[in-house]
Amino acid sequence: MASEFPNIFLLAVDDRHFLHAPLAEMTVEVDKAAASTIDSILNSEHQIHDSVAEGWRDFLRDAAVAKPTVSEKRNYHIDRSGQIDFQPTSATLSLTTGCNLRCVYCHIHGGEDNRSMPIDVARAVISFVADSAARSCEDTISFDFHGEGEPTFNWPLFKEVVEHAESVAADRGFKLNLGLQTNALWNETQRAFICTKFDSISVSLDGLDRVQHEQRPTPNGKPSFPTIRENLIAMSEAGVPFGVRATVMPNSLDQMESLIDFLLERTNARSIGFEPVEPVGRGDGINADQDFKSAFAIRLLEAMSYGRKRGMEVEYSGCSHVARNSFCGATGDAISMTVMADGTVSSCYEVPSKEHRLGEFFIFGGFNPATGTFDFDQNRLRRLVNYRSNDNSPCGSCFAHSSCKGDCLTRRSMDDLLNGGCSSRCSVNKTVAKGAMILNAEANLSKALNEREAQ
Repeated sequence: MASEFPNIFLLAVDDRHFLHAPLAEMTVEVDKAAASTIDSILNSEHQIHDSVAEGWRDFLRDAAVAKPTVSEKRNYHIDRSGQIDFQPTSATLSLTTGCNLRCVYCHIHGGEDNRSMPIDVARAVISFVADSAARSCEDTISFDFHGEGEPTFNWPLFKEVVEHAESVAADRGFKLNLGLQTNALWNETQRAFICTKFDSISVSLDGLDRVQHEQRPTPNGKPSFPTIRENLIAMSEAGVPFGVRATVMPNSLDQMESLIDFLLERTNARSIGFEPVEPVGRGDGINADQDFKSAFAIRLLEAMSYGRKRGMEVEYSGCSHVARNSFCGATGDAISMTVMADGTVSSCYEVPSKEHRLGEFFIFGGFNPATGTFDFDQNRLRRLVNYRSNDNSPCGSCFAHSSCKGDCLTRRSMDDLLNGGCSSRCSVNKTVAKGAMILNAEANLSKALNEREAQ
């Protein structure tokens, strides 16, 4: 591809041709003749001698330099000495390693020990974020509860930290946003508290009775689905919005539509994210080979099409059409501050300690009991801020990069992280990206035709 047309891709799918311009957020189907002309222009082979070719070249130039709107604000400043002054206005708290489930694939062995964050550390997180927001002249502070175990497992601590965040926000005049990633295995009192306090709730639910019990059993072997179903229905009846996140294993590849049906028919959830299982942690040894990845990509695209027809948004983290500069806040201009139960600070909730295989990359600080606040490693923080996933890698020239943004960095080895390798989900991301582009192109065409008929 000539450098004159960066980020323009011509994709052939069977006998169809699609022009993909990610910066212009556009995918359109073109006929064979147009595809031939476009291909020649992109490869500097076409001599412009007619108005049609000239029109295509002008169109491609405009599409190549279009810039999507990315609302990402830096959460740090560089002081006069060149040091990074980290000023996050949000943080993720991993309150406990305890858990009331024993998911067979848990990457972090949740529930196998039971350590909780000291309340002094939790309060220090909230104070640090509030101080940073004040210094940055921001009016909102945000806290997500996620991490090493089920956030609500140590209920007294969870409740105390939420109420302390509310108190600090009220006393200092901040708006407060609270988010929760949970298994929703709550009692009625817990549900009532959560539903009145949280702005966003994401529930981990892998399927209906059989799938949930096989993949996310309780420690004593009792089924978890009935309680979770009751809580989801109750939240829906109370008008509390929530999304669902599901892990797909080889034995649940054919169960995506059944979960979509349940959510549509019994709850108010209108979005669900499916993720392929990763053979790490407790899931080490699960057969997630290339055949599984290929099957997942195909079944996911079928679920996306099914969900679109039924009014459910089906998502996958490796294929997002939201304009962004990086896959997540683990790197880039808005570094995530995830505080683990022992006070360790990581930019990724999947990497809880320096002993993790990627700990040297993501761990950049920790709580200092002597000072009552947090210390940050300047070298690691600087590397996270400046890191770009496509540096020295094939990602930058890939048609799918705009949707996967290099993918979750924990899907790479340390060597690939530092030297420009690819994600272990690369093949999945490409297949899903191509299929999603086609679905979007068809949907856009159908919408245009309907609008024309209505005129």
